[in-house]
Amino acid sequence: MTSSLNTSQGTLDGNVLTLNGMTSDAMEGKAVPYAMKLIIVDKDHHTMEW
Repeated sequence: MTSSLNTSQGTLDGNVLTLNGMTSDAMEGKAVPYAMKLIIVDKDHHTMEW
């Protein structure tokens, strides 16, 4: 867990937003990559995978 600001870049393919970025690992004290996927099911529902 961290309270640092993360930035990411990604693509939107249909209803799936895929983001990639770097975040800080508080235990290791270094930057590590991460990926996040946001799936838009409909206007009221979405799924987020981290």
